[in-house]
This record gives sequence, C-alpha cells and structure tokens, in this order.
Amino acid sequence: MFNLLTKQFWPGPLTIILKANLNILPLMVTAQTGFVGIRAPRNPLARKIIEKSGLPIGAPSANLFSHVSPTEPVHVFNDFYNC
Repeated sequence: MFNLLTKQFWPGPLTIILKANLNILPLMVTAQTGFVGIRAPRNPLARKIIEKSGLPIGAPSANLFSHVSPTEPVHVFNDFYNC
C-alpha cells in the first residue's frame, strides 16, 4: 500500500503516518505519540535542500496538536494568536 500511495502522490501533499523507530527518533519528536509523519515535498527548492543535505529534514507543522493543518497564513495566525 505504501508504494502504491507514494508512486501516485509523491512528491506532493501526501503525509504518510508511520510508527517511529524510537531507537533513532526521540519520543519528543513524535509529540509523545510514537508516530511520525513523512512527506516528500513537491517544491523544487525544498527538494534541492534535502538532496544537497543528504539527510531527511525534520520540521514541525505550523498548527497546534490535534488542529487541522493550515492552508493559509491566516490559519497559522489564528491558531497561535493567543499562545
């Protein structure tokens, strides 16, 4: 199933959620869930940075835990305005 989805939708907006290998990733990176989301961005600059680094790049989402991911800058603002 993983290969079918990634061939169809990567690079692109698909996030695959996997059980994290906690021997490699600290539990904190998984927001204490034990799971991690993996993406392959479509953006050419992001892809070039990943390629040149030779490593995966970890980054948090710009939304609060359990909130829907933002699609506009105003969504990020609204989520974090009172934090």
